Amino acid sequence: MAIHLHTKYADQLARLYTKNSLLEGHTNNMWSFSGLKSLLIPSIVTQPLKDYVRSGTSRYGTPQDLQDTVQEMTMTQDKAFSIVIDKGDNSEQQMMKRAAEVMKQQVAEQVVPLVDQYALDRWFHMAGTVKAIAEPTASTIVSDLLDAEVYLNDHFVPDEERWAYVQNKYIKMIRLSDEFTGCDSIVRDMVVKGYAGNLGTLKIVGVPERYMPKDTYFLVAHRDAVILAQKLRDGRIHQDPPGISGHLLEGRYNYDAFVIGARADGVYAAVKSGTVCGAVTATKGSTTALTCATDGATILYTLDGSDPRYSTAARTYTAPIANPEAGTVLKAYARKEGMFPGAVLEHTCA
Repeated sequence: MAIHLHTKYADQLARLYTKNSLLEGHTNNMWSFSGLKSLLIPSIVTQPLKDYVRSGTSRYGTPQDLQDTVQEMTMTQDKAFSIVIDKGDNSEQQMMKRAAEVMKQQVAEQVVPLVDQYALDRWFHMAGTVKAIAEPTASTIVSDLLDAEVYLNDHFVPDEERWAYVQNKYIKMIRLSDEFTGCDSIVRDMVVKGYAGNLGTLKIVGVPERYMPKDTYFLVAHRDAVILAQKLRDGRIHQDPPGISGHLLEGRYNYDAFVIGARADGVYAAVKSGTVCGAVTATKGSTTALTCATDGATILYTLDGSDPRYSTAARTYTAPIANPEAGTVLKAYARKEGMFPGAVLEHTCA
């Protein structure tokens, strides 16, 4: 006999997951991976304005075809567990290992933390802006967070649904900070809403240090800029399956996390100084050469105006590029294992 949680108890399983996740419900749910391994998200490339010319037949400028870029998102994480609760062992332990309670604890202690940690790591490494700062203190943490708010404001990111994932030790610093003016509710007790309170337009979520990637402090992500995709959340309890006297608990979780390139300005990561790749520079001679100050870094670039961090058109730089046509927009950035990606160079070829 088997009790399939993904059918009979689907709503219970969903509540079991979301009750403990720090990220669930704060991400974009517009796209679904149902029936898909990969998802393609297109974005149009707008054109800069030109001077209107009051003579001739092309007064608005030479017509250009509307271009678009494509970001491909591929599910990579497929995890599972299988637990046996032997009937004999369980009876000798006064039935302490009830199958449903074991399933609940397995999800809360293993599944949810794994998915949240993975998503945060991905978002830090795919953030639109990675800012290297000194480690926050009680006198700087509020200012550091408000710098992120200013960045989002300057890039027209909507005020609503800005979620700031902050290590719990910095939540303490916020409460002790002399710069506390503007913090609406963090000074109060933790509220039962999944977050600690508001700092300006930022909804502050306290995160255990072990959830955060190494050398990181906080991440601000607008809901519409990030995806936490979960294709499968499958759990089941088998009672006395063949070969087992007792219960067999099984679970499978197919998930991944992404930053939407077209909305990447809505993701701001604050990390330790010295952990971000250097900027890329372009030098034009008989060819166009790309260089980076970080030894061993790999440079990726595009020639269609798309962001090489997210575009399927990104190429790995291996040799100087034959000089592109004048007006071509070259974009490039550097990445290296163990470091965060550098800022994107935008270079208009002359």
